[in-house]
Amino acid sequence: MRALTASIIFALAVCSTLPAVVVGFPTDVKSVFEREGSDHEHVPVKLVLTPALSGCDQRAMQTYVESGKSKGLESCSSLWLTEFDHQFKTLGIEHTADVATMQTLTEALEANTQVASLILDKTDLSADSFVALAEGLAKNKTGLHSLAILSCTLEDVGAEAIARALNTSAIVRLNVAKNKISQVGASALASAYRRLTVFNTIPIADEDLDISSHQIHPVEAAMLRSVISGGTLKKLSLGMHAMNTPLLVALGFEDEDHKEEL
Repeated sequence: MRALTASIIFALAVCSTLPAVVVGFPTDVKSVFEREGSDHEHVPVKLVLTPALSGCDQRAMQTYVESGKSKGLESCSSLWLTEFDHQFKTLGIEHTADVATMQTLTEALEANTQVASLILDKTDLSADSFVALAEGLAKNKTGLHSLAILSCTLEDVGAEAIARALNTSAIVRLNVAKNKISQVGASALASAYRRLTVFNTIPIADEDLDISSHQIHPVEAAMLRSVISGGTLKKLSLGMHAMNTPLLVALGFEDEDHKEEL
C-alpha cells in the first residue's frame, strides 16, 4: 500500500495517555452515530425543520402493521427497533425477524420519508433478512441518512449487501458494531467509504481525523485503511494507537520508515 502523502500530519494526542473507554449500548439516536461530545452531526442539513417529529420504537411499527399500514409512523423522525420478532413485538427469549419483516420495514420507510434514522438492535437476523433490507434501501426511496445494525448477528453476506446499498442510497452514517463481520465483509464495507461521513462513530469524512479515543477493531481498521489510501486526510491523530504495531500494519504502514513518521 502506498504511504500517506507528506501533507498528512500524524499527531500523538496529549489526552491519549488515557485508555480507550469501553461503552455500552447508547441510549439516544445521536450517540448511536456520533462520538460522545461531538459538537455537530454529519448529516445533510434539512431546509425545513419539523419540531413535531420525535423518535419512535417498535410500538410505532406494530401500530403501522395493525392499522393496515395506514398510520403509526407519521410523527417519527427516527425508528429504533430492539429485540423484535417478525411482527415487531418484543419477545422474552428469542428475538428473530425474517425476510418478510424486512420487506415490510422498507415499505414503511418508503411511505414515511421523514424517518431519517433507522436502528436495529439486539435482534438475530438471517443473511437473507439483511439482503432483503439492503435491497429495499438500495432503491433509494426512503428518507434515511443514518443506519445502525447493532448486535444483530450481521455476517459477511449481509455486510456485502449493505455495502452495495450504500452505493445507491442516501445513507451517510453507518454503525455495524458488535456483529460477526470478518475481513471479507469489512473489505466490502470499506469499498464504499466515499459514500459515508461517519462509520462506527468515527467521522471518516473529516480532513482532521482524531481516532485516539476510538476503539479500532478489524472492521474499523479496514475502513480507515481505505480512507487513508484515498488521500483526502490532512491530519490523522492516532494517540496511543501509534504504539500498536499490528494496527499500524492493518492501516497500511507496513515498513519502519512509515512507522518512524509517527
